[in-house]
Amino acid sequence: MAATQGVSAFGTVIQIYVGGAWVTVLEPKDITGPSITAEFIDFTHQQSPSGFRERKPSFKSSGDVTFKVNYVNDDNSHAQLFAAAHANPPTQLLCREIFPDHAQFDFNAYVSLSWTNPLNGPEEMNVTLSISGDVMLAAPSPSASPSLSVSPSSSASAS
Repeated sequence: MAATQGVSAFGTVIQIYVGGAWVTVLEPKDITGPSITAEFIDFTHQQSPSGFRERKPSFKSSGDVTFKVNYVNDDNSHAQLFAAAHANPPTQLLCREIFPDHAQFDFNAYVSLSWTNPLNGPEEMNVTLSISGDVMLAAPSPSASPSLSVSPSSSASAS
């Protein structure tokens, strides 16, 4: 039996693109997402074979990336997430999830936040990055421009 080729997720980084530079989000904890799912349209009819539903794929969704951080009120990355969540109209951020094996996802997302203040635990900020559009899987290149862009009207497009 071959030895595993799996990699520990410890060291995964979340970054946001602000002011022409990538900013690393301070102290993220368990990170979930993105997830690629498809919606299906039901085409079942009275003569469907063997009485089984007939479905065809429709739109796909990239889902959300969610994580908690140890909240640090005066941290720039946390302030940038707050600004994006608080903006009216809502502001998309360019985001990047970099894994310890150097694979990465780039995506555009809207930010939602909430805070948890347990009796016996750290103050945490719960972050949801609601992805708009596709997720790009790429090799990291920290000096390169982002592979996705946001226009002034807050719409995103792949470049």
